[in-house]
Amino acid sequence: MVIVESGGDGLPEDRILRQMFEARKRVFVDLLKWDVPVLDGRFELDEFDDEQANYIIVADREGNHLGSARLLPTTRPHILGDLFPELCAGPVPAGPDIFEITRFCLGRTQGALARRETRNRLVSALVSFALDHGIRTYTGVAEMGWLQVGHLQQAHGVLQALPRLLYLFFCCIPVGLYLTRPMPVSRDGRLVARAAAFGGTCMQLVIGAFVPLHRLLFAPPDSLIFVASLLSIAAFAFALYAMSYLRRSLSIIPEARRLVTGGPYRIVRHPLYLAEVTAALSLVLAAPYLTPSLSLVVFILLQGTRARFEERLLGETFPEYAGYRRRTNALIPFVW
Repeated sequence: MVIVESGGDGLPEDRILRQMFEARKRVFVDLLKWDVPVLDGRFELDEFDDEQANYIIVADREGNHLGSARLLPTTRPHILGDLFPELCAGPVPAGPDIFEITRFCLGRTQGALARRETRNRLVSALVSFALDHGIRTYTGVAEMGWLQVGHLQQAHGVLQALPRLLYLFFCCIPVGLYLTRPMPVSRDGRLVARAAAFGGTCMQLVIGAFVPLHRLLFAPPDSLIFVASLLSIAAFAFALYAMSYLRRSLSIIPEARRLVTGGPYRIVRHPLYLAEVTAALSLVLAAPYLTPSLSLVVFILLQGTRARFEERLLGETFPEYAGYRRRTNALIPFVW
């Protein structure tokens, strides 16, 4: 939940405010090594923590501090106007509808995913507070590292949106291909082949939509999430590339229409499965919950089973498939 508290002189007795001042000490003094006052060796407070300060605090369901920010009215002493006025090219922005954001603090006990969620909730709370109190402008003083983090987060936002767009194309294009494809030359209609095909196609969607994630195995750092986003983009782009060659020969159950050996099929015999497994792996790397991690193993086994059924059918239908199989790896380029 989001809590808005008003400060007072000295150390507040309210539990969550005490937790906030403790968290500020861990972040700004212990981690960032700021030379600022510390009360009782536990609480970071300065001369601006008085009765005019406003605190936006994000807490969990039990009321424990997750993140917070301090808002100071600029019509009275504040950090930019009193300590760093030289940072402004002109007059320091001040007025009844201008507040200063200070002590933007995210609790250090959270993992990367939880910190990001807390940050988003805190920013939303700051916007809501501004709308409710007629605030037109926020000011603040930040180190250059904060700007670099902000630019990196914008890049992350683009990287997180692009895989979704590619996935949308990946889901929509087969619809048109299915409506215009010719009848197959041959088909493996056995129940086990159909079960593996539909299981491999729908498994990740069903688990993602209906099965609880359970516990987080580890907190992925931002760098790993960044790499996972790049991996996801590459996977879906490769899948679209494969579909551009497979075209109307695309099918879910094992069916043979024509033998495709060009483009990505020169690299591996099953580029679509390689792309799908890579995309599933990137999801687990970015959000390593127990259920998706376990389902990834089953998903890889199902895709391998589908590949064997398809290769059996293609080998029976196209005599030239044996030579193609000998010179082209199955799923992993240059390895297998």
